[in-house]
Amino acid sequence: MKQVVIILAFLGGLSGSLLQAQSTDLTSFDGVTDLVFEGQIGDIVVHPAPAERVMIKFMAGEEAARVPAKQEGGRLIIKEVVNDAITSQEGGAKVTSYPTSYQWDMYVPKGVSVQLTTATGSIRVLGGQGKMEATTATGAISVKDYQGKIFAKSSTGALSLDQVEGQCSISGGTGSIALAGGSGSWEVESGTGHIEAEALRLTGASSFRSGTGNVNLNVVNPGAENMDIHSGTGLAMLSLEGQKLTGTLVMGYAESKERGKVYKGKIRSPFQLEPAGEEKIAVGRNTQTNFLEQIELDGSKTQTKITTGLGKAQLKS
Repeated sequence: MKQVVIILAFLGGLSGSLLQAQSTDLTSFDGVTDLVFEGQIGDIVVHPAPAERVMIKFMAGEEAARVPAKQEGGRLIIKEVVNDAITSQEGGAKVTSYPTSYQWDMYVPKGVSVQLTTATGSIRVLGGQGKMEATTATGAISVKDYQGKIFAKSSTGALSLDQVEGQCSISGGTGSIALAGGSGSWEVESGTGHIEAEALRLTGASSFRSGTGNVNLNVVNPGAENMDIHSGTGLAMLSLEGQKLTGTLVMGYAESKERGKVYKGKIRSPFQLEPAGEEKIAVGRNTQTNFLEQIELDGSKTQTKITTGLGKAQLKS
């Protein structure tokens, strides 16, 4: 059984079996398998733990504060409560103030499942192994040197993953998404932000899609797994950088007619593609036709698909 040790630092919030201590105290929890954090404005940094225990430090402004912790079986729940007053002595008088910043440092051992949620705070993961879920509305998320199952979502903040391994699901709204190194299966989606990926190794079927942003990828084993690259109105590009692509290459673009005008996407490829079908769909009051072209490069059964709506789909050798 793993022990969870918390440098407790903030009072309030949870009812039930609350476990509280001064900021200099250590409180241990036996049998914890899941760490759940619900925050509002605090910034979170997750570190790999040097021992078989989780340690959490919380700063409200420049003061170490208290944190409520509730254990339900193997589940440890921590809630951030903002706007609690801090009372100090100045010249013999009591002065009440409210912290304007919150900082959490969490040291988590391998195998502990972590679920982090915050409204405006940022989340940084500096290493570890297990299951990681990180969600923020407006803050940025960065994950480095992590192994396992990763889910990261930010509505408006930037997302970056560096040297991660495993099954990755990344969702962005308007912020950019940057991926560097690492290996795994990838499901990456952005509303309007750009997606940039460098030196990825695919170990399972993967997709990289943006509504209006550019999607620019480089993988070290192109064609080893099924891959889908798409941008609605931007550039969707796979850069081979001298590597050999295997399997079947499918590329596509759309043509749309609006008020008598024709708007059309483009495809660029070093290979001679053959028509592979078309599909008419309704887009509002207009009709859009999607065109596909393909070439079978060898006998491999994998498919690399690069498509755009009204932007450009490109395979760069």
